[in-house]
Amino acid sequence: MRGVQARWGSARYPYTMVSQVAPDRVISYALFGSEPFYRRHLPALVRAHLTLFPDWQLRIMHDDALDAGDYGAALRAMHEEGLLRLERVTGEQPPLTLGMLWRMKPCWEPGVRFNLCRDVDSLPTPRERRAVETFIRSGAAVHCINDHPLHTSAMMGGLIGFRTTEFVRVSGLTCFDDLVALGGGARAGQWCVKGYDQTVLCEHVWPRVCSAACVHRLRTPRSWPASEPVAAMHRVIDPGVETPADRELSRKADRLAPFIGADGYDVEPAVTFYSEVIAPELLERIRACESPVRQRAARSA
Repeated sequence: MRGVQARWGSARYPYTMVSQVAPDRVISYALFGSEPFYRRHLPALVRAHLTLFPDWQLRIMHDDALDAGDYGAALRAMHEEGLLRLERVTGEQPPLTLGMLWRMKPCWEPGVRFNLCRDVDSLPTPRERRAVETFIRSGAAVHCINDHPLHTSAMMGGLIGFRTTEFVRVSGLTCFDDLVALGGGARAGQWCVKGYDQTVLCEHVWPRVCSAACVHRLRTPRSWPASEPVAAMHRVIDPGVETPADRELSRKADRLAPFIGADGYDVEPAVTFYSEVIAPELLERIRACESPVRQRAARSA
């Protein structure tokens, strides 16, 4: 373990080198198939994560198509450097929404206390970090964020988090296969239907865990019930304690994405911004992993 001082005061969290031993905080992503749209967001994702969530392991659950794009070799180099962790789940590309559920697998991993599920094409933001800190302080088993009028599902697949031991207890789901069974099992044809993972979460998981949930329902439709049996409901995000300079940086970072979990944003400005505010040592290591020489070496290994 070693500390890295970021240039951004609000991001001064202890940075823990990722090892093969499961850390207690994981932010998990699913990357499968060869669609280039999702891969183009990875340089910004890595920089933003290591700035805003340096004390959380960035984990990418993947299939054998990881190396289909140029950035796959960079990810493998970052894995070797301890900047993130790659976990191969299967060789073949999974059905669309079953692959999205891979992000929940760390909930049943020994040693993992918290697991957040996020989308590869959404940018981490300071608002999100503050919401997560509120969830951790709440003691709730589950965290759900709704930050857009179209976020109409109680459990958005890429905006949920878990205090793993409590989640397993209140849900009664003792393993990942129990979760998949709620959707008809791994061979069910519905997993090919977009949104089916959220259907399973909302229809089968939410009723079990809603009374133990911390919910950030921020910019959601008026059709939401006025009250729900949740542990904690938040309509605003705690602004936190920041210096004026840090507050201005937070505002700039939040403006890079229109809302938490936004599916797509302008990647280049995000890469530029986080390259300027991330700890210099981390940026140097990221760029070394991204270099063509390092990528060619990884391909030939």
